[in-house]
Amino acid sequence: VSKEGVYPVKNLDYSFNVANKLASSFYEKHGVKSIEPAFELKKNPLNLKLMTTKYCIRYALGSCLKFKNLKIPEDEVLFLENKKGRVRLGFDCKNCEMSLFFDDTDK
Repeated sequence: VSKEGVYPVKNLDYSFNVANKLASSFYEKHGVKSIEPAFELKKNPLNLKLMTTKYCIRYALGSCLKFKNLKIPEDEVLFLENKKGRVRLGFDCKNCEMSLFFDDTDK
């Protein structure tokens, strides 16, 4: 373990974005025991959370479940997509958060 200190987390999942040998080496040198590869290096990244945000598309579209403005049905699954792929949206209305999950399945 490095004289510079011990990293406070012992097991890193894909969200730590370790994508090369230099990053891996740094974390191992600082005491990390388990390192999962970055999202971009995953062979099957389906359903992995890409990000969580306070911005909510349901709210922006006037269909907030918390305030019962339902222009979009409550059980409808929402996606964002472009020519590179698509992400599924997940909603934690209690905490006013929206998460994006990789979902590049057939549309």
